[in-house]
Amino acid sequence: MGFFTYLTTSSPQLGTLGWLFFIGQVLIAAAGAYLAFAHSERNMARPHLCVSWGLHC
Repeated sequence: MGFFTYLTTSSPQLGTLGWLFFIGQVLIAAAGAYLAFAHSERNMARPHLCVSWGLHC
């Protein structure tokens, strides 16, 4: 069994709970990427406050 086939085939060894955890990890990683790169700060005072306090926000 090749690497790509192993990753894309629903095998009975992984099971339902394994697939749920895998999909959950993918969703959490996507949410983290969104928060890190695409989310814009809506509170205009926060960046100024972070700079004045010397924090990396």
